[in-house]
Amino acid sequence: MQGVLTAAKLPSGSTLSKVAVQAATSRAGVFAAKQQGIVTQPRTLPRSQSAAHVAASAAVAEPSSAQPVAPVTLPPPSRKVKKSINDSTFMFKFIVPDTLVGAFLGRGGGNVNRVKEETGVYVQFTKPGTAVNSERDRMLILAADTVEQGKQAVAMLLDGVAQVDGALTRLRSPQSGERLFFQQVIPAMCAGNIMGPAGETIKGIGFRTGSSLLVEPKLANAAFIPFRIVDFASPDAASLAAAVGEVMERLVQDEKYIEGIREVQSVCMRIIKIPHLRVGAILGPGGAHVKTLQEMLKVKIGVSEPNGPDPETRYVTLWGAPLNVKVAIDVVLLTTGQLQTEIERRAAANERQQHSEWQLMALEQAYLASGSSTPRSVPTVGTPSIAGSMAGSQGQRRRRRPQQGQGQGQPQEVLHGQEVHEQEAQEEVVAA
Repeated sequence: MQGVLTAAKLPSGSTLSKVAVQAATSRAGVFAAKQQGIVTQPRTLPRSQSAAHVAASAAVAEPSSAQPVAPVTLPPPSRKVKKSINDSTFMFKFIVPDTLVGAFLGRGGGNVNRVKEETGVYVQFTKPGTAVNSERDRMLILAADTVEQGKQAVAMLLDGVAQVDGALTRLRSPQSGERLFFQQVIPAMCAGNIMGPAGETIKGIGFRTGSSLLVEPKLANAAFIPFRIVDFASPDAASLAAAVGEVMERLVQDEKYIEGIREVQSVCMRIIKIPHLRVGAILGPGGAHVKTLQEMLKVKIGVSEPNGPDPETRYVTLWGAPLNVKVAIDVVLLTTGQLQTEIERRAAANERQQHSEWQLMALEQAYLASGSSTPRSVPTVGTPSIAGSMAGSQGQRRRRRPQQGQGQGQPQEVLHGQEVHEQEAQEEVVAA
């Protein structure tokens, strides 16, 4: 206190400094100011002036009733957040021919927009070659909040396709008895719920809708089964929509369906045959190699157990996007020392195909020059007939329909398998 008081003293004849004024505002400074004769008192107003000031302040704070109060304008309500296909509760996935995508979409996307407006269902097609084995097929994805919305969307889409001349005929095939052929992708864990005990559930759906349904069997020698394919064969669009709707109702009753179908982003699978002694090169110590391959190639890889008639043979299953699977096949073959053999086999197959196409063109030109419209015999043994070759070419341009037990989920070939070589030999030799 003594130090403060000493600092606050002013010499005689000096003016009041800024430090002294600041010190006077404190308790110690006030005491020192009193000692020097400096009196600091709060500024007071006369009673009349104070009353007028208070009244004016009150008038500003609370406007009188004579003045109208301006209405409070609330901010405009925020727009609803736009949902995406991943925000919906259920997803339903189908496989359709690429040539029918335009019919499903409608002119200028009219069908899809109408489905979205009336049902709230999102409709999306995958890009060619991204989710299905064949580039001639696409995956159709419907995202709905309820199963009823999904059923209504399927019926509206099929009705839109029926409005296009000749569009429904592209869904017909001889394998399905000239019925409309349709495929739905489901998680493998939900297949039992569709088939039911002894297949009674799927038979009942077919009986009620007038359709034929088939859950394609599991892949032989596959290390894992992530998905299954349901085949529909119906006489008309209404029966097909009814059959698909009943399957959708059965699927949503399974609690595993919602997460399971989201994981099935592709139906491209391949199975590679490798020697049993080379399995370690794929797996690595503690499975380290196969984990690295899966992370780098974005492909799920599994190796089957050594069972069956040939214990010296193992099978590697690859599942993912078609391009990723194609790269993974070469990586696995390179790791197991079989890539060179596979390259030679592919080169021989391409050479045989080019030779067959050259022979076909030569025969066509010869028959056209002779004036024959449809040949009845084959002049050269081992050369396919013109009629059969032309029919085969047209069949290749059309979408191949899977036979019973062989659909989109089935691998197109087992590399280095005897079955492939026998099939190629049979294709080369055609009886006259």
